[in-house]
Amino acid sequence: MKKFVVLFSGGASSLKYLFEKDSNYGKNYQIICGISNKKNTKGEKFCKENNIDFIECNTKQFCKKHGYDGKLKDMPDGIRIKYYESVLEIIVSLEPDLIILSGFMLKISTPLLGFYSIINVHPADLSITGSNKKPKYTGDDAVKMAIEAGEKYTASTIHFVEEEVDCGKIIYISDPLPVEKGITPQEHQEKMKVLCDGPAYKEALRILCLN
Repeated sequence: MKKFVVLFSGGASSLKYLFEKDSNYGKNYQIICGISNKKNTKGEKFCKENNIDFIECNTKQFCKKHGYDGKLKDMPDGIRIKYYESVLEIIVSLEPDLIILSGFMLKISTPLLGFYSIINVHPADLSITGSNKKPKYTGDDAVKMAIEAGEKYTASTIHFVEEEVDCGKIIYISDPLPVEKGITPQEHQEKMKVLCDGPAYKEALRILCLN
């Protein structure tokens, strides 16, 4: 049975979906630990209620300890590397086969990046490319960008994490979800968490467990 670690920053909806709705959970794979970079998250609560080991690696506290009190997205590279050194030390002790991101809102960097295979769910069809031949809808506002561009459907993509954000090799793309007239990007993305993210992860892990 393969062992996975899940990193998250909030509700960890994909972790919850896999635990509750994937018949392969506990048969082909198991989530051995949830790690959050924020305190008092819904994901932490879910882990503790369901006897999944949990560890908090608080990014803000780590940054303050190292003299930085700004926005996490602007974290200096040196501090980011030190943070991931501390996270990697914990993960290595768990000996996982794979790292899964479930709403982990901090850019992954070395030394964690490249040490383990890491997969992520992104709320857009990353096979749709722009004039530069790269995925068209990347980043935190992907759903808003897709809706404003007039896309009639969205889909969630499971992909390997690489240095360039949301540009790693695609593993699986979910079934499309129609964009309802008048729906906000936030409302649509909440629907995607259940109807696209979870099912896409389920199928992606089935594929990976067969390899």
